[in-house]
Amino acid sequence: MNEIRKLHFLIHPGYLGDPKLCHRRNAEFGLQQARVAFAKYKTKAKRMEENECLVAFSHIESSELKRVIRGNDGTEKTAYERLVADGLMALRERLGKRFVLLSNRHEVIELDCGKEKVVETFAMMRRILGARGYRFGKNTETEAFGETLGCCVDEAADSLSRAGGFERKTTVNVSLCDLSLPDDHFSGWIAVYLSGLVQNNPRLRYVIEANGIQHELHHDYKNDFP
Repeated sequence: MNEIRKLHFLIHPGYLGDPKLCHRRNAEFGLQQARVAFAKYKTKAKRMEENECLVAFSHIESSELKRVIRGNDGTEKTAYERLVADGLMALRERLGKRFVLLSNRHEVIELDCGKEKVVETFAMMRRILGARGYRFGKNTETEAFGETLGCCVDEAADSLSRAGGFERKTTVNVSLCDLSLPDDHFSGWIAVYLSGLVQNNPRLRYVIEANGIQHELHHDYKNDFP
């Protein structure tokens, strides 16, 4: 069995652009945001080493997700469906068996479904990776990112971390979430918002990433940059 050094959780990829969730006037903006997000996910996957795995938890229902990816029902895909299908398949092509995709039937937010459901999802993830020759333990590093920060990403990261009983805090990679950040400093509401997330989620570790290097954020965010 191959030991996983770092396990990545991609939360609800494509959520921002889902026309079922966007107001009609904001649909194009949402699609643009989703394109940017998928580009970030692809870049992240390219940087992952052979002992790193990525598990994507989709917000899309199982049969619908299969239809979007396979596209074999005779209907033409929408721009959003093409984006999701191409984005997820690019991750699979890059990572191969180190990429796992689960639909929304596999719950990841304890506040929505209860602890038992998240434990079941975690067990499924472990079985799939195990069948592919990968294993991980309580000391494995974990990192979460996706859509959206301050809600699903944080809640899923916390729920999965507790379900796995990991000894280290799960990292939330802010740079791979939906909040755009300045490269060198925080200002205004962004700084206040992130400071609140750090303070209110003590089981998580928040970082920004630039050129593959991560910088941890603290409650006193003004001291977070060299």
